[in-house]
Amino acid sequence: MLRLRDIMKRDVVSAAPDLTIREAMELLSERHVSGAPVVDRGKVVGIFSATDILVLLADLNDTTPSLTFRRRGGRTTPLEDVTVDEVMTRKVQSLPPDCLVDEAAILMGEKQIHRVLVMQGDVLLGIVTTSDVAKAVAEHKIGSRTYVFG
Repeated sequence: MLRLRDIMKRDVVSAAPDLTIREAMELLSERHVSGAPVVDRGKVVGIFSATDILVLLADLNDTTPSLTFRRRGGRTTPLEDVTVDEVMTRKVQSLPPDCLVDEAAILMGEKQIHRVLVMQGDVLLGIVTTSDVAKAVAEHKIGSRTYVFG
């Protein structure tokens, strides 16, 4: 049986709660990830994703000054004014490292999330994403189940 510890990424990209949305966008882009846990003084306090950033942008007023995704002089926009703490999800979905990958996949499907933190108590050990689960399936690491009804 394949467990989360077998497929989790141990080098977890994380963000501080006071990171601006612009900095968060740069972090996700540079590290080629779509979300990350938010860590404050060694403790996971939330999780944010590209979806959270898109929701923020969609909610902005039409009267909001141009966002200009590249910096222009010293002008600030909501991308500099809003922090990760303001858009992150505070209810973090986590599972222990010995949890079966199948159970994580079910949780992700039910909660409609793309990542689950792998934690032992309050300690962040890794992260498993839908891509990690798909890769395990493609590599035939997760077998099919046969159900017999009597």
